[in-house]
Amino acid sequence: MNYYRPKPCATCGKTYHPTGGKNMWCSMLCRVLDCCDVSSDIDACWPWNRSFDCRGYGEIRLKPVTKFAHRIMFEQFTRMVLTRSEVIRHSCDNPPCCNPFHLEAGTQADNVRDMLARGRGQDYSTAPKGEAHGMASISDETALEIFKAPGRLDEIKSMYGVSRDIVEKIKYGFSWNHVTGMPKKRKTRSAA
Repeated sequence: MNYYRPKPCATCGKTYHPTGGKNMWCSMLCRVLDCCDVSSDIDACWPWNRSFDCRGYGEIRLKPVTKFAHRIMFEQFTRMVLTRSEVIRHSCDNPPCCNPFHLEAGTQADNVRDMLARGRGQDYSTAPKGEAHGMASISDETALEIFKAPGRLDEIKSMYGVSRDIVEKIKYGFSWNHVTGMPKKRKTRSAA
C-alpha cells in the first residue's frame, strides 16, 4: 500500500492526505473550483476552463465516466444527490458557467420552459418546408403524388427514383405533412 505525505490543497490550502500521487485537492468541490475562473464576484459567471462537450458544457473526467462540471458543482455545493432524470438549469443561460448561485435543479420540462420563456427556442413556424428547404430532393407535387400513389413502397420508390426512406416518411406522416395534410408523427426509438 502506498502512503502519500500530507500536503496542502491546491484550491483552499487545507492540509489533507492524498489518495494518489497526482491528487491535488482535498475534496471534489475544491477540484471543480480549481478548474473554474472564480476571480469575479459572486453574481458573475464562473466559466469552466478545462474541456467541453460539443454544446459548450464543461466536462470533468471521473474514471470511468465523464460528467458535467456544473452538475458536479451543484451536487457538491448543495450536498444534494441528483437523480438521473433531474437536470441542472442555468439562470444565466451560459453553458460553461459553474457558479452554484446560477444553477438550479429541475426536470427537462422545466428546462424547456426556461428556454422558451427566454426566447431561445427555435421558431419552426418560419422554417422553410418542402421544396423551399435547401435539402429537398423532390418537389411538393412529387411528394403529393407519392402520398397518393397505390402499391408497395418498393414499387413507388422505383417509380419516382427516390429512396424507400423518403417514401415511408411521406406515406406514414413523418414528413411533407404541409402537402399531404396528415397530422405530424414522430419516429420513436425501438426498445431493442
